[in-house]
Amino acid sequence: MSEEKKKILVIDDEFELLMAMKIRLVSSGYLVETAKDGVDGINLMEQFKPGLVLLDFIMPNADGLEICRRIKSNPNLKDIPVVMCTAAGEKNIEQRIKEAGAQDYVVKPFDTANLLTVIKKWL
Repeated sequence: MSEEKKKILVIDDEFELLMAMKIRLVSSGYLVETAKDGVDGINLMEQFKPGLVLLDFIMPNADGLEICRRIKSNPNLKDIPVVMCTAAGEKNIEQRIKEAGAQDYVVKPFDTANLLTVIKKWL
């Protein structure tokens, strides 16, 4: 796997979840950067050039769907796969994430094996 393909950016407003995901992903061999909100995430994407973005669905200021639309409308970022992370019970989640341009989603709380399977699918 190329160095670029091993890079994952996790965007989530919950600090504890960011750190837990970073630990899980780093221990699985990935290079991980984190951002506390979507605007910081988009700015970091330009520098970090991740192979995949894990993007929280519900965040303050701009939700994950809005941030995903911004990523997909940016010519420099649009080809990076986005996997939305959402709590169970969101209505019409599959349709909504596809309309925003995300490739897939995972449900919180995460099952690590499932999360890694989804990541490998898109990297």
